[in-house]
Amino acid sequence: MTPGPEKELLDVNTTPDGEEDGSQVDETESEAPECKTLENGILQLTYVPDFRVDDLFLYFVPDLPNAREVYHALPEALLERWGAYLTKKGYRFLASDDTGSADGPYRVKPGGWRIEIPEAKSFFLPKPMFRFSDGGEEKTLPLVSLEKRRPIDPWKPNYIRATAFIKKYSPVRPLSKAAEYALWEIEECGEIAGSTAWYNAELVLGQEACENADLRAVLADVFHKRPEDFALGSEVYLRVLGRSGDEGFQTVCDFHSHPQRIKRCHVARAVGRLGRAEGLNILLDLLEDEDPEVREVSLQAIGRAGIAGDHPEISRIKALLKSENLAERILATVALMRGGDPSQEKKLIQFLKEHSLPLIDMGDLGRVIVELELFQCTPFLISRLKSDRVEIRDDAAEVLRELTGLQLEFHGHSTTEERRKAVKEWTKWWDNFKRTRKSRSK
Repeated sequence: MTPGPEKELLDVNTTPDGEEDGSQVDETESEAPECKTLENGILQLTYVPDFRVDDLFLYFVPDLPNAREVYHALPEALLERWGAYLTKKGYRFLASDDTGSADGPYRVKPGGWRIEIPEAKSFFLPKPMFRFSDGGEEKTLPLVSLEKRRPIDPWKPNYIRATAFIKKYSPVRPLSKAAEYALWEIEECGEIAGSTAWYNAELVLGQEACENADLRAVLADVFHKRPEDFALGSEVYLRVLGRSGDEGFQTVCDFHSHPQRIKRCHVARAVGRLGRAEGLNILLDLLEDEDPEVREVSLQAIGRAGIAGDHPEISRIKALLKSENLAERILATVALMRGGDPSQEKKLIQFLKEHSLPLIDMGDLGRVIVELELFQCTPFLISRLKSDRVEIRDDAAEVLRELTGLQLEFHGHSTTEERRKAVKEWTKWWDNFKRTRKSRSK
């Protein structure tokens, strides 16, 4: 399997600084200007870009109905990182503040983006284009601010350890160039901390996998054979397969008997996140796995998916409510609550109130509180800010930020005065929340 033409531009002698897992992505959030929206948008480009297409702002010149060309911009926090993708014309457009005379900014609605990667048929690469529907009429315009060739990125050299497998891999079925590029991006991003090209690569694969049985066969084969130095690739391939239809989801489930422990863990996580009812039996089977980590991950996945009170195996989960293992008791409670038993909420709050352990050691209870929006936990999380243990203060603050949306600068090593101010602000938020909820209930 050979890389795409843009790979030849990379410095093969450069090595990354460190070997962090690229799945830990720095998702910098920026306040976006007030935008108009487009229902859909197709980016036609000969490579998979590093920036996320969801981050793009679009400007039409002179205006949307009469547009001759399109310019793009990124949130300010991302410009320094991905500014190399701007052409000279794009830089002049932003620097001269021509955005004020253009029609924009526009953003494509979530889920409305597609990426098409045309194959270069000559030495000259085709220009980037943007295609969209305007009032039923489809338009294709040149995206003049975006580079035709992928900029050189010294942090993503061609011959790094993460791509050792994909370089030698021979697809079991024919692959399109777009899918081939996407596989390269996903494998590279596994080693490069902060890389975001895999978001776009997953989008490319997802678009094709639903209609392409050959691609589904390749993704299954790659997952089966790839080494597990970097988990990102396996996670993406399973997500794409699981969302590609019944056949793809069944392929994911069939991997639950894979001989490698780590791959069975990946399957359990994927099935839990996909949330399909027929996957629950697979997770219950994995609860009997010989490996304790697989059993733990499977229970976490059941907690994410939930189990209804009329399920024939519900007694197995209820039995875990009496387990000596606190994490198992919590995860079983979460599974029952997500399965439709609201009485379990009080038990989760009680766990938080009674046990002075980091939330990660309590069945990752912090994540559960945020996902289920258990606002009643707020006062007990605030109490944890007063703990003598740094890790307990840290994870309580992290959960409070996610739960309340109040982004206070507080961490476990903050001073006593900073801690006091944080407690005061979050307590104020909680009091306001209670008043608002009470007035709505009248």
